[in-house]
Amino acid sequence: MLPENAGLYTWYEIVWAIFTALIGILVFVTVIQRYLFTNYRWYEWIIALTSSLVFIHVSVYTDLLGIGLFVLLIIINKMRKKRQDQQADPGQAVTA
Repeated sequence: MLPENAGLYTWYEIVWAIFTALIGILVFVTVIQRYLFTNYRWYEWIIALTSSLVFIHVSVYTDLLGIGLFVLLIIINKMRKKRQDQQADPGQAVTA
């Protein structure tokens, strides 16, 4: 996008870099707050920190690893939040 770029990067590479930078910032914010859907446990914090640090290196492989770790973190944290909500209010549980 800059004149000194001289065609070194295509538009989709620039968009991908911006996208992964935003995800990396989002993950790092959760590391600082130690919270996503619920408070992090120590291993969730390590996964989040690793995911945010992986985004620093510009590579498709590290970006995919970072996204994969963040998706794993979302799944783990969301499941734990659901369990906590069910334990807090057992009357709300739906039985089939």
